[in-house]
Amino acid sequence: MTKTINRGHIKNKIKKGEYLARCLYHYTDDYAWDNENNHGKTDFMPAMYFPGYWLWLEETKPRHNYHLNSEETKAELIREYEQEKRSISAGIVFDENDLKTGSGRAYENEDGTITLAIHSNLVYELKKA
Repeated sequence: MTKTINRGHIKNKIKKGEYLARCLYHYTDDYAWDNENNHGKTDFMPAMYFPGYWLWLEETKPRHNYHLNSEETKAELIREYEQEKRSISAGIVFDENDLKTGSGRAYENEDGTITLAIHSNLVYELKKA
């Protein structure tokens, strides 16, 4: 049986570095691109939180607005958030909008993992780091 989890609680745990995340799927309107990129699936990586991150990265890398995989993207993010003195590594970045969308939901699975749906086309799995 699954248990609903408050996404504000998830946000606080992500801010503390307590979760790893992986994308289960991320579908766009470009089916060929989705197929080429394995529908956004990733391995587990550190889950990170940056307020306003999505809007910044959406302008520069519209198809990779959540996954921080490339060195170029990491370098851009490091420069953007240098004042915050955060340690940046490969990971999946969430922002305020991701954790409070009207269509989103989160629930704990029987194995202790958490399914986090940003919306119907973008779903993550979280586990304790």
